[in-house]
Amino acid sequence: MATFPWQQDVPAMEWLDVPDSGEVIAVTVLANGTILGVGIDSDLCTRDALHDPWHRIPNSGSVLDVIQLRDGTLLGVGLDHRLYTSPAPGDAWTPLPDRAGILGICQLQDGSLLGVATDHTLCERESLAVPWRPIPNSGSVQTIRQLLDGTIVGVGVDGALSVWDARRWISVPNSPALIGIAQLPDASLLGVDMDGRLGVLAAEAAGQELARACDPCWLASQAEA
Repeated sequence: MATFPWQQDVPAMEWLDVPDSGEVIAVTVLANGTILGVGIDSDLCTRDALHDPWHRIPNSGSVLDVIQLRDGTLLGVGLDHRLYTSPAPGDAWTPLPDRAGILGICQLQDGSLLGVATDHTLCERESLAVPWRPIPNSGSVQTIRQLLDGTIVGVGVDGALSVWDARRWISVPNSPALIGIAQLPDASLLGVDMDGRLGVLAAEAAGQELARACDPCWLASQAEA
């Protein structure tokens, strides 16, 4: 992860804890706004709104990560690091034929898929019908998501929130240690901390922090002000 010297004095981001929101290891937001989580037992759970309680879905796992594809299908990463599909939360998972080891997954706005391989580097594929292609020099992350504005964010193996600029990961200064990330419909960031609890960063603050991470000139000017 690239970290620039002038990033050291940037104030910590104001993440707000979500009460009674543990314990999960990953989250995603469905098209209808429902928050879908993966519990520490690898079963799925849902909450209708940010401050609603989790509703566990028995016998719905076991997965490490899950997203919803554009056609509504759920795509999950199994404990065996294979990909599985399911029509809806709680329905049966169907394994895909390929056995490439994957840790995390997201679908990009163009419909292609971006994955995190078991060596924590990125890989890509145009669809589920074609094989993965590795992306050189793209480590080291554990989970990834694409935001509404097209930005690709990831959580590093060190827990740092980072931004992918198509060449390298750039750490977001003073982000809290995370294990998961997603974005709510209002563009706020939804994070999962090391204890499996949710935290939220307001949309305006999130936009500013991500822009700062990718704009060294802006940071340098602020340091000189």
